[in-house]
Amino acid sequence: MAGLRAFFAVTIAVLTQLFTGAAKPQTIPEALNRIPMAQTEEAGRYEFTWLGLRTNYFYYPESGKLIGKNDGGVGGVQYFNFDTKQYLIYGAQNSWFQPGYNEMMDKAAWIIAFKLESARFTFTYGGKDRMIQFWKGRYTPFLNGGEIGLYEKPLNQKAEHYKRTDDRLVMGAEFWRGGKKIITFEPARMWWLYAGQLDNPFTHIVPPNKLTMNGHIQFEDEGMLKAFLESIPKTAPPTFSYTTRGLEFRFEWKNSA
Repeated sequence: MAGLRAFFAVTIAVLTQLFTGAAKPQTIPEALNRIPMAQTEEAGRYEFTWLGLRTNYFYYPESGKLIGKNDGGVGGVQYFNFDTKQYLIYGAQNSWFQPGYNEMMDKAAWIIAFKLESARFTFTYGGKDRMIQFWKGRYTPFLNGGEIGLYEKPLNQKAEHYKRTDDRLVMGAEFWRGGKKIITFEPARMWWLYAGQLDNPFTHIVPPNKLTMNGHIQFEDEGMLKAFLESIPKTAPPTFSYTTRGLEFRFEWKNSA
């Protein structure tokens, strides 16, 4: 409950600031300070409490991050963490909620006001069918951002439903809107990179064709990188380009507006 309360407190504080145009960086700390917290043994880390009990949801004032225990996420289904300095909601790597992926999820995204473009690359490697997918666009009317996801399924599975891969690769990304960089997601080892920045839907949120996404994936196996590269010409969007250097894959997915 405390994690959910903190998540919504920050979201409301950010949206209030964006809609009113008030330059009040103290708004977020003020919102969080209304929620009971206790100093932990780790310097600079505070844990939210609920009725005097510890909750496993943590706040780091210096970095501005709200993080669940073991990167399990805060709020709702514990699927996301929060970077209050970038107004950024980003994916938790160890959430208990792991729905996997199938194409119907993209087709139904409009129901929750998502408007996304995707680049899906499927290939076979290591005795498994694999997929690496990129997304960029609008996540609800209040978020611009994107994703990179690593997925797999058994070779003999006919259903086109993928689960998250057990592999974790170092990935990072940046997002640009109108020539201005809006998100920097520092490289980290993960299976899923998601970053969405809260902003004013009337003045700043744009459709996917007005966003540029660039970033990189550091592969750890030459065979996997080769199999992935062979899949790109089949389904790559026209504005998707890439380079490689050793096992590093760098891409740019330009806006098309």
